[in-house]
Amino acid sequence: MLALRISTAVLVTLLAAGPALAAEAAKRLPWQREVDQPDPTAVKPLPDLVSERWRSTGGAEGSVAPSAENGPWGAPYLRFRIKVDHFNAGNYPQGWPSISYDGQPPLDFSGWDAIQFRIRGVSKLDRLLPIRFILRSDGELRINQLVKPFRAGDWQTVRFRIRNIPAIDKVTLLHFFICESDYAHGDEITFEIGGFELCNLKKGLTRLPATEAAAALYVGERTDTSDEMVILENPTGNIPALLAFETGGAGGACRDRHGPLPLPGDVHRQGDGSHRAAR
Repeated sequence: MLALRISTAVLVTLLAAGPALAAEAAKRLPWQREVDQPDPTAVKPLPDLVSERWRSTGGAEGSVAPSAENGPWGAPYLRFRIKVDHFNAGNYPQGWPSISYDGQPPLDFSGWDAIQFRIRGVSKLDRLLPIRFILRSDGELRINQLVKPFRAGDWQTVRFRIRNIPAIDKVTLLHFFICESDYAHGDEITFEIGGFELCNLKKGLTRLPATEAAAALYVGERTDTSDEMVILENPTGNIPALLAFETGGAGGACRDRHGPLPLPGDVHRQGDGSHRAAR
């Protein structure tokens, strides 16, 4: 929230989505946006997808095997190991190390909005690690998309919509691959992939990453429930205020209403015991 002294007036701009969304705006923080998220009551785990049925299909640079240990979701995962080789014999020295799951009999993913899985990179490379995902149904290519690139380390959740894919009740291939041209000769990467699930989606608000936090201070007569700005002529005394903050990861969003807020320049005690000078 921004408070500016203009001549003898204070201009307070209140953050909201619009008159028709005033009630919803009161729930949404400035850094949040509405997105489709998995409905926790409508999720179908696919533990059988992590199995010996996966094969390395892109040359000698890659190999795949299920892990002996469980991932954070409580089940094993695939280890897709790659050593990039730019000097292989053949027509394509820089090829496409890959792994494939042959859906025979075909897999039935009908009735669901999306397929999702967890993935992380294990590597000494200090850079983004591109990898692509393919899905075929009834023998036809339906998805061939780049997974949003990430660095080695933390598990990522990746999701692809499948609701309107033709013949999604006849999934015949799941496939991961890299382009060796995206990597240097001799690079070594292990992609760990598991936690496959089908899920339905519902609207929800984005959350900050575990390493981030944010705060917003709303001031003015209408606090955070209006899309109007408030001009206070010759401000003296106090005005209402609302402090909202969010910590990422396992934390959450909090709204801590404070009022009145002294004007100008007095010290205002915050809910966490810290102090801030009101301006």
